[in-house]
Amino acid sequence: MIAGSRQGLGRALAEHYAVRGHSVFGLSRGDSDLVHPRYQHIRTDVTQEDSVQEAFAQIQTSASSLDVLIFCAGLKTSNYALLTTVSQAADMLHTNLLGPFVVTRHAVRLMKRNRFGRLIYLSSIAVPLGSVGSVLGEKALAETRAMLVKPEMLQLDEVAGAIDFFASDAARQITGQTLYFGGVR
Repeated sequence: MIAGSRQGLGRALAEHYAVRGHSVFGLSRGDSDLVHPRYQHIRTDVTQEDSVQEAFAQIQTSASSLDVLIFCAGLKTSNYALLTTVSQAADMLHTNLLGPFVVTRHAVRLMKRNRFGRLIYLSSIAVPLGSVGSVLGEKALAETRAMLVKPEMLQLDEVAGAIDFFASDAARQITGQTLYFGGVR
């Protein structure tokens, strides 16, 4: 499952894994233009519990298990804190903190049935730099047993390679790690 699969990196990952034969469920607020027999898009607002619950009800009728959650839905403003409105900050916190929390709760319930699951969160370099809304979200997720991949100036194959490793049996003892991308090309 990929939350935030309508555009950008999430969409590229959804297509990447569908083409490679994985069954992919994509979640986003809007419709997706990705058409592939191994991809099912579910219009979902990750900040709304009832919307996420409906999405997981659809997933449960279509699949016997959920092995990997890749969460790359996110919202950020490039404003400084003094220029960020309370409404913008609230939207970021709902999407970047509550969104992963709500989706993860439902995902883990499915993963527990098969006694297997990987949680992978994609974030921005803005988190360690202290961007409004992103720091609180990461600090809350740091308490989970998950891998956080921070893609910046990246190539799809680099991110997919990291996700493949973290989702593999070879990483079964690796939890709570952060991997930064963004080296000089």
